[in-house]
Amino acid sequence: MKRLALLSLGLVGLVLAFLLLAPELVSIEVVRRSISREVTGWSGRSLTFEGTPAVAFTPYLTVTFPKVTIGSSRNQDTLVVMDSLRAQVPILPLIFRGRIEPATFDFERPVFHIAVDNTGRANWELPAGLEESTRARSLTVSQGTIDYADPDGHSVRIEKIDATLHWPDSSGRARVKGRASWQGNLADFEASLDTLADFIAGRPARARLSIDSTPLRAAYDGTIQQLGGLSGRGDLSLSTPSIRKLAALLGKPIGDSLPLGAAQVRSSAELARGVLSLGDAKLTLDGNTGEGAVSVNLAAPRPAFQATLAFDTLDLTAYADAIATLVDASRAAPAAPLGWPRLDRFDVDLRLSADAVRVDSETFGRTAASAALRDGRLDLAIGEMMLYGGRLSASLSADMRNDTPSASLQARVDGIQLHAALSDMFALSALDGTASGTLSLQARGESWNGLLASLAGKGSGVVTDGTIDGFNLTALGTTATQPNATVLASGSTRFQTAKGDFTVQSGTVKTDNLTLQATGYRIALGGQAALGEPEVSARGLISFGGSAAREGSAVRLPFVIGGSWRHPAFAPSPSMPW
Repeated sequence: MKRLALLSLGLVGLVLAFLLLAPELVSIEVVRRSISREVTGWSGRSLTFEGTPAVAFTPYLTVTFPKVTIGSSRNQDTLVVMDSLRAQVPILPLIFRGRIEPATFDFERPVFHIAVDNTGRANWELPAGLEESTRARSLTVSQGTIDYADPDGHSVRIEKIDATLHWPDSSGRARVKGRASWQGNLADFEASLDTLADFIAGRPARARLSIDSTPLRAAYDGTIQQLGGLSGRGDLSLSTPSIRKLAALLGKPIGDSLPLGAAQVRSSAELARGVLSLGDAKLTLDGNTGEGAVSVNLAAPRPAFQATLAFDTLDLTAYADAIATLVDASRAAPAAPLGWPRLDRFDVDLRLSADAVRVDSETFGRTAASAALRDGRLDLAIGEMMLYGGRLSASLSADMRNDTPSASLQARVDGIQLHAALSDMFALSALDGTASGTLSLQARGESWNGLLASLAGKGSGVVTDGTIDGFNLTALGTTATQPNATVLASGSTRFQTAKGDFTVQSGTVKTDNLTLQATGYRIALGGQAALGEPEVSARGLISFGGSAAREGSAVRLPFVIGGSWRHPAFAPSPSMPW
């Protein structure tokens, strides 16, 4: 028993002696070389420090290097600079094998300088493999910073990084967890990789990732692989309260003109060659929920989005209001530069379909449309929109790549119920019938005045089985043939067909050949109206008499129309032959 007690006391004494003398026995150069060997595996070229390293038990054997710099293995640049690097050295390998094998590293206030050159080559690289003999198992970063710069001069800074990375062994799960600040937004993040060795070797490895912050929440569960660039396949979910604000944080501002608010997407995902593909995405944008396929090309000079989405109901009220706000602001200062968004920071190829489209209180029927935005040029096409009992198809092209926007519009309507359409769009209820027609317009200008002055185009239209409220042409015909009759300047006038062509030029809409055919009379009309003004001016001729007109006995009555679009005033011309 005494021998056991003496042996125990001796062992304790040896341990205490070692703990007291070990700091003196540790070679700083050996530790530096050991750490440098580990750092080289992390793509560092060399490790240098300033000042005198400190060796202590706290309570483990640690070596602290002040003012450490790690160079890039690919060029002469600095990869990491930090206030201090502390390495924890396991005791047993040091005692029994005399080996210094750092197991834990602490980076104090490190600044990582990450850059990509014009060839797309980064100033760092993943190691070609993991040595089974390595003892490094943990890395802690305190108050770190990452500075990233791309060849185009864009930069990103992530600050206040507090994170811990664990990898028990090369075949075990690597895990990192921490917090960071991005442009004043704190984010909690966590990621894990089931087999670090597989990932380093270019084989697929199971990965999980989550980010929780105010501007973005994201989660991924699947596989990733490092083979000619990062690739992966799994389940992805993303959500943001504002796409517009998120784009600004990413250095791709899109202005405040369009809503582009809250968005959420859940889908299976595949990443390859910088292209993220969502095959069965369920997407919600500004309250609209749709399903389809989405892809994002992150390797293109500008982010490029492609999507084919289907909606039950697509509410475009917020977008219509945003466009109206832009127009109202331009009209309020008609001589000032338009200041409309140039939309040249990303490319879009979008195809949409919806069972119903809502704008304010109006709901339209089945709609299919597409939109393409490339280098600031917008091409919008409505293949089909069912509205007011008929069908609309249209295409709009707009170029906003410089300070002089230009646009062209082509549109066609078929079978539109005119009373409902004019009442909703212009509060004009005096005309009814079924309308079809075409419209072609072009404009270009630096200001609202410039756009209106350059607006030019033409169109044609046909209205069948129509009615004009406000006067009775049949009674007017009776007055013309029977002077003692009372003129009925109220009621309505029915007609079989009204058709004509019109032109738009120099801010004026003009028609020379509008004709209206009805039982017992025919109208030929010509007139004009200034765009943006309520006044209308027209002259015409009414021919009464039916078959008698062909025998030379028809009554011909000239007239004028004045007033406004909403309240036109009909009056006989002074030259009317009473």
